Order: sequence, then structure tokens, then C-alpha cells
Amino acid sequence: MHHTNNLISNSKKFMMKKIYLLSVGFALSLGAAQAQQLTTCNFGEVEFVTDYGEFGFDSYPCAGVFNHVSANGQYAVGYDSQTVTSETGSSFLWRRSNPDQLEQISTSTDRVSATDVSNDGIIVGSFEKRSDIYTQDIAYPGFKHVDDAEWTKLPVPEDYSLYYAEWMSFSSEARAITPDAQFIGGHVNIKGGEAEVQGAKLDKCNELPVIWKKTEEGYVIDQVFTGLGAPGKHQQLIDDELVTLDTEATYNTFFVRDISNDGRTLVGLNVSGRGGFNPAFIRDGVLVQLFECGEEDSPEEEVNFNGGYIQTIDANGNMYGYYADPNNIPYFFTFTADGKLVWNEDGTLCADKAGNTYPLYYEEMYPMWDCSEDGTVFVGAGTGDLGFGAYNYPMLAYDKSVSAISTMNKGSELSMSYKNNVLSIIGASVCGNVYDASGKLVRTIAQGGSLDMSAMPAGTYVVKVATATGIKTYKIAR
Repeated sequence: MHHTNNLISNSKKFMMKKIYLLSVGFALSLGAAQAQQLTTCNFGEVEFVTDYGEFGFDSYPCAGVFNHVSANGQYAVGYDSQTVTSETGSSFLWRRSNPDQLEQISTSTDRVSATDVSNDGIIVGSFEKRSDIYTQDIAYPGFKHVDDAEWTKLPVPEDYSLYYAEWMSFSSEARAITPDAQFIGGHVNIKGGEAEVQGAKLDKCNELPVIWKKTEEGYVIDQVFTGLGAPGKHQQLIDDELVTLDTEATYNTFFVRDISNDGRTLVGLNVSGRGGFNPAFIRDGVLVQLFECGEEDSPEEEVNFNGGYIQTIDANGNMYGYYADPNNIPYFFTFTADGKLVWNEDGTLCADKAGNTYPLYYEEMYPMWDCSEDGTVFVGAGTGDLGFGAYNYPMLAYDKSVSAISTMNKGSELSMSYKNNVLSIIGASVCGNVYDASGKLVRTIAQGGSLDMSAMPAGTYVVKVATATGIKTYKIAR
């Protein structure tokens, strides 16, 4: 059995409860710092409809997993990446303002994915404009606002593989967006030559990570990580220390799973030249691998193909993921913001801004992938059976005491929090004015301040926040 250097040096840490990804016969500890009264939404009975034009309509059960929830807990998105119940894959949106409902993002034969959403409702993913269910077309990474019908294409490099974009479903995607929507992280297939397979010429591709940056004209490519893992820009965790190596990391594909709030760090997994899955992240152009799952220049070495990945990075810079050993037994870890690898017995894959961690089994969900920064919304999936095997359907849990906040402006760099009758302005502002339903000014909130509304009459209030770039308007229901 092949183990990595840092696993050998941390062998005592492996004397812990083993957590099996497919085991459903036991419950794990909650892992949160305090108990909450959460409401669980099970969307296993939801049916979506596809419009086939002249061929009519068809309905099918909603399958898939919530990938991410916005940092402020106002939205959550996901999709059926395995196309279990739909040929085009189902994409869905949840809004805190309508918590018992799940919205179908596309009702046509277009194939769309939804992977993350910002505080102001910018969804990222990919989209393909199909004329019918049987006709493939070119897919592109893209974005849309929760209230928009159409997707907008993100720019792609000149050597973007049109072959892979047409025939490999969900291969090039925008995977994550920062809470303020300033940065988007994802991966795209880049053409690196051709290979002949059974007489047909096919693109040879690398799936390279990309960061897009928001400008006044829209999103532009900020970085394409070519030459990933080059000598001097490749680090490995060895004996609990990150070591910069003068050798090149064998690289095949990097799959993005999340992006840090400042847009500097992408987390996910690196697929090595021999196929091993390495939990890894990219920061400032440097590829950092936490484990080593077998390199292509060491043929005598057993390759651990199981690997694992980093699922999330929280607001404080801590990363959460799992490592699966050669026997496919997963061990969950946190890689802390100060560079320490810590093993977790409860299967932690996310944490809120206050530092409370939450396990893979949570509020009837398995898996529970992500949580909001205030720790009031948790998203993931349940498991069902359609007669041909198990599949996932979207599930989430949320705190009913936290009210929904609907934005009336797109692209705001601010967000609002309304919890336990306290209204707070998050982000740079000059001041905030609160108006009642008649338009009367009832309160003013100073920069970075909050307002206890518990003594105010129930109803709808409009909050207008002055910033350096203009007025942002929000509505809340008390």
C-alpha cells in the first residue's frame, strides 16, 4: 500500500474513526458550536418540466445536489451533473424569500449548470443553447442574475476546445464566485494538439483553471493558469510543512470547487499525470498539493487514484476536504489559514464565519456540502431510488428566524443581514436610511452600524444605503 510522506509522519492522527462515504447506517455528531432550530426542506418530490416545442412537454423528478449557498444565505443553487433524470441535466435555484419552493432555472432543452451564487444573486455555471434535446451545441462558462432569463458568456482563451465544449457535458464551467461578485473561478478545456482515435482526430486537452475579474465593461479573464506546477511554483506538504519544490508537478487537470473571498485562492483537486486525485489549491499562481498520489515518472510506485479533494474555503481562509487512501477509506481534514493540516472525525466540509464547523451528515442531509457565513443556511442532498439505483436530490436546512432580504439593484458590493430583529449593513457605506411602507424615513444607520427593529411595527421596510458609487436599495419584511 502506498502512503504519502506526510501521512506516514502523521500516522498517529490516522488512529481515528473511519468514515465511509457510502455508509448511511449511523449518525455523526453535529459539530456546531450551538444547537439551532432549523427547518429542513426536502425537494425529493419536486418535478421539473421541459418544453420540447412542437413535441410537447415532459416532466421528471428533480435530481442533483445543491453546490453552494451565497455567503449571506439568500440564495442556493445546484444541478444534476450526472443527468440522472433529465437528458440535459436539471438546474435549480432556492431563495430565502420563498423558502419552500425550488425554481427550475431553465425549462427549455438548453443544458445549463448552476454551481455558485453571489450575495446579490449572480449565478455562475455553464450553458449550451440547444435547438432540441438531441442536437449538441457549443457550451460556455457563463453567468446570469437570479431574475434574468438569459445567460451571459464569459470570455474564454483563444485555444478553447470547441470539440470538448460540444461533446463533454459540464466540462468547462465557472465553478465559484466571491460574495461581492468581483471574481469568478472555474476551469476550461484548452486545446493542446490532436490525437487520432480509431481514425478520428480528437483534441488533446488540459482542463486549466481560470479566474475572471469584474470590470466596468463586464468580466474579463484575469488569469489562465498555464504551466501549472512548474518548478519553483509547486509546493508539497511534507512533514507538516509546505515545501517549495524545484521539480515539476505532473499535471493533467485541475478541477475548481471554491474560491476565497479575496479571489486569490482556488481550491479543488489536481489530477496528476498518472491519474491520481490530489487535494490541492492554487494561490498566487503556485500549485499546492497536500498529498502525493503517485507521479508518472515513478513507475515502480503504486498510484493512489482515489485521492480526494478540497471542497470549500471559508471566510477565514480555512480549507475543508477529504483524503481517500488506496483502500478508498476517506479521512476528512481542515487545512488551516496558517498552514496546518488537522484531521476531523466528524467529516467537516464547511464552516461559518464565526468558526463553527458542520459535518457531512447534518439535518437529514448526506452529503451537506456548504453553509452560509452566518451559519443559518446549510445545503446538500438527500438520497432516493428510482428503481435503477440510488440518486441524489436537493435538500437544505435554514433558520426561520432570519428574514429574507431582496435586493433591488444588481452588482451591489454591499449585503444586508437581518437576524433576530437586528438589521446590519455589511460593507463600505456612508449611511443607511430606513423607510416604512408609506415612504416615511423612520431610522438612520451609521456606517458599519446596525438597528434593533424588535420594537418597530411589522411590515415591509425599504433600506437605502449611500455608498461612494451611489445608492443601493434593499427591502426587508419584518
